Amino acid sequence: MIEDIGLVGAREMYNSLGVPMPGMVEAMKTMKDASLALLSDQQAKLSSPYFDFLIQGMQTST
Repeated sequence: MIEDIGLVGAREMYNSLGVPMPGMVEAMKTMKDASLALLSDQQAKLSSPYFDFLIQGMQTST
């Protein structure tokens, strides 16, 4: 799937740049929390799964 290819590509790019993946995942979780705090409850409920998808994809080991 295109989503999987995109996540794999992003993960490979960060790995090639020497970015520690646990730190990247933690940053994404923090960005999720900060972003959702700015949204209404309904908007946050709709947006949250997209953050979760990206976070889960970055946690997956290759």
